[in-house]
Amino acid sequence: MDMSVPITEPANQAIIGLGKRTMSHLINPILHNSGTWNLRAVCDVNPKATEHFDAAFPSLAISNYQSVEDLVTAQATEVSPIQCAYVALPHHCYDSVISLLLANGIHVLKEKPAGASTEQLMRHQALAAKHRVRVMTASQARSGERNSRLKELLPSVGKVCTVEGTRKLAKSDALGDGWRAMKTGGALGDLGWHLLDTVLGLVEPGSIPSVSHVQTFATRRSSHAYDCEDSAHLVLAGSGSHRPSYLLVISRVGHMKIDDLTFTGEKGVLTATGNDISLAISGKAVTDSTVSSSSDVTEMLSTFRREIALEIPSASYHRFALMDRVVVKTIHNMYEKKIDNVYNPPSDDSTNAEVEWPKITPEVAEAVNTQLHTDLSIYGNGGVFETFETEFKMFHHVPNSYALLHNSGTNALQAMYYAADFPTRAEIIFPLYTFHATSSPAMHFGIVPVFCDALPNGTISPLAIEAAITHRTKAIVITHMWGIPCDMGAIKGILQKHPSILLFEDCSHARGARVMGKAVGTFGDGAVWSLQGQKIVSGGEGGIALTRHAKFHYRMLCWGHYNKRCKAEIPQDHKLRLYALTGAGVKNRAHPLAISVALTQLRKLNDVLSNKATFAVKMIGALKTIPFLDVPDLEDHSYNHVCPAWYALVVRFKQNKAPFGLSRETFVQSLIERGLRDVDIPRSTGLLHREPLYTRPSVVLPHIYPTDVNMADGGSLEFPTAQKFYDEAIKFFVYADLADGVRVDHFVRTITELGLCSYPLPTTCISEVSRSHSPTQQSSQSDRIPSNVDSVQMETILNGTLTHFHALSASSANGNFFDKVVVGAAVLGFTVNGSESPKLLPRLQLLLLKRAEHEPYYPNVFELPSGKVSTNDKSLLDAFLRELYEESGLKGTRVLGRLPNMVYETSKMVHGQKVTRRAVQLNFVVEIEDVKADVKVNVNEHSEGGWWEAEQLKMLDITDGMREIVTEAFRWRRRMRSYSSFERHITKVFL
Repeated sequence: MDMSVPITEPANQAIIGLGKRTMSHLINPILHNSGTWNLRAVCDVNPKATEHFDAAFPSLAISNYQSVEDLVTAQATEVSPIQCAYVALPHHCYDSVISLLLANGIHVLKEKPAGASTEQLMRHQALAAKHRVRVMTASQARSGERNSRLKELLPSVGKVCTVEGTRKLAKSDALGDGWRAMKTGGALGDLGWHLLDTVLGLVEPGSIPSVSHVQTFATRRSSHAYDCEDSAHLVLAGSGSHRPSYLLVISRVGHMKIDDLTFTGEKGVLTATGNDISLAISGKAVTDSTVSSSSDVTEMLSTFRREIALEIPSASYHRFALMDRVVVKTIHNMYEKKIDNVYNPPSDDSTNAEVEWPKITPEVAEAVNTQLHTDLSIYGNGGVFETFETEFKMFHHVPNSYALLHNSGTNALQAMYYAADFPTRAEIIFPLYTFHATSSPAMHFGIVPVFCDALPNGTISPLAIEAAITHRTKAIVITHMWGIPCDMGAIKGILQKHPSILLFEDCSHARGARVMGKAVGTFGDGAVWSLQGQKIVSGGEGGIALTRHAKFHYRMLCWGHYNKRCKAEIPQDHKLRLYALTGAGVKNRAHPLAISVALTQLRKLNDVLSNKATFAVKMIGALKTIPFLDVPDLEDHSYNHVCPAWYALVVRFKQNKAPFGLSRETFVQSLIERGLRDVDIPRSTGLLHREPLYTRPSVVLPHIYPTDVNMADGGSLEFPTAQKFYDEAIKFFVYADLADGVRVDHFVRTITELGLCSYPLPTTCISEVSRSHSPTQQSSQSDRIPSNVDSVQMETILNGTLTHFHALSASSANGNFFDKVVVGAAVLGFTVNGSESPKLLPRLQLLLLKRAEHEPYYPNVFELPSGKVSTNDKSLLDAFLRELYEESGLKGTRVLGRLPNMVYETSKMVHGQKVTRRAVQLNFVVEIEDVKADVKVNVNEHSEGGWWEAEQLKMLDITDGMREIVTEAFRWRRRMRSYSSFERHITKVFL
């Protein structure tokens, strides 16, 4: 850090999060350095925290806020607004708070860890670079005298072979005290951060060690308050050629505070016992010293203050940023490797793992534990059954209806069909596109299923319903598929014409969905919801039926709830009362443990639906960027007053819009390979008319369907819309927990990148050196562009500014900084070689420009249209499109993909001194507006421009580096097939 930076005035600071450590360790160092800091505001969601602060510091005249949004909004009218913020919050709150602060130009110093994942951390660092602010992690050790002394002495031991470290806190009596006890405050993410930051920063800064062994422990579990690992034993292996070993122990329940380190090298041993440091060489003590830790917090704050006083980030800032990523990634790797799976925190791969639903929270575990010690069998409608059924009716605003729990949604449907008492061979209308359990239970009552085609959104077609009605039709059954309500306005209109026909709703996907101001399941004569698997309200297994008809309820009681419940609810004078003891001979009672789980879900249903709706909007927005996907129309839903439940988000893969050779299956597989696990093709749902149960029921139900019964033309009918929906459907899980926001962000970024470039491309770097009239220089491996820049998503690079790109490259492991950033455009075109035959396919060509003879570098050499990115460019994408037009006269419309980058050097003599400048050229494939437009070269830079086929490259004077990029452009077309729709268009234009 530049120690000479003058601090001419204090920085206006806010403190966000008034926890115990902030109050005890941070406030006084800030107040005692009034020439450096001016504390202007504090923020905490808990009003008692700000009251406690006011009582502790009554003489301070500062603003109090209960939300960061209010704090940020207030700065717009402040004459002297907040410049920086110290943030100490529960880990799950960091992402949104830090993003908001950085986006509003406020520097951030945050408590450890640096991020819940490397992806989150990189996003914060990129956001800081974009808005020209800093984000740093509060690590006192980095700035402390102890660390400085160890760094000074460590080279004396030679190559480090082993590192032993122990960090313990004496917290055995206060584990559950404070927010660190909740989830992401486990020992690995807390003490592990400190220990890893120290040892890796000293021995292998910038390198991520491999994890050999991790054993975690939960030694104090007397209370549910502390639900993480409190101790861990770690074995790591260094990544360098010497590969030092790390043996580390951390614990929050030690009998005393311990902070010891031992570095054993080839020449000696360096030991730190607390603040006592000793060095022994060849077995002889060389030096002993004691350092002070009292100034660590003050020095940390001073380091941050000096950094934010700089116009551009310092080299130390980039080293710290890199170290943050190394530690966060290492902690993530340790959680992946650990043996005792006490807790899995949010991490890079957690965004890739399949979602867990329902989430087994402490609340769920407590509910099950309570039920275990209450009732394992409920014969009537008391206990958790009565509670669930009552709250279920209240949620749907039908307190006078009848709710009845079952052991599955399938059996609930069967009970409902039994309750309807259909005559033999009654025709029942079903949607063709649904899960088989919507209709299969009805087959036990000798009905004739009549299947109907679907609407384009997968729900049943009202027109098809009306066309299917005959004098034998007794009921219409609808399914609100994937959580999208059916067209209830049209269906109600049909029922008004046929008042004797019953309406039943299968709402298994649509818990909480609403249409026309009413909850689904309350429109007809009965409805059923499944409580199984990943349903929005789930108990693992279970189902519930709802009806407004007492006679249906009594019959459903007989179908599986015999004896006590029948006796309690069927009136004495009802004809079914005689059958109360035996019912109809079947048993469908739910399990109390399953219902205890489902009850916790039901009570959170409004929050879950709100989260799903928010996440669905984000996911749909991203999916719209992919031209071959049809997504649900949110505006259409709003127009019809439809509130989907978003059990799933189903999009349609349009083969005629997809790149040549890309199928629905390969597209889904590519999403899975990118880490989007919660996606699949729903093959078990839909197209029931060809299932043997409906075409040949006599085989499995011979006592109901004689062999000579001919089902109503079941397999011979065509259902084009349902068939098309089935052939095109791709299903995404819609997340329901706020903690899954990181998954949604990952989803949005991944999908948006696909929308820009269709598929990932290899982003290897090609090194190039200046080929002027002087001898060619030799490039080295260090000339490669930083690996993290290569791996950054194309969208991030193109939408970022030049400053943003410099921040990404400078913060890489080798800390490269480029004097110049250039963007290059690969424009693909086609020719038919003068043939008039329409049978000939066009031949692929690439636009290349020949550099003018007077150019000092690469004269008379062919290259892609390219040019320098300026600080005046709003983004690299703006620079890319501008340079393409200036160099060739062509207008770009869409970036299709990314090609290898090229790093090169140029040298010239300035005042007798050789000055070498390093540049990087970022290359992209681009689509142009007019495929027949003339190329207009800039004569100041190029002498000619033309279209060339791959076979003609050998005739051109072109550098080796550029030749590789151009060759990769042709490979890109052949490999990705992403240009095929454009190619078909070109065929029409030219032929």
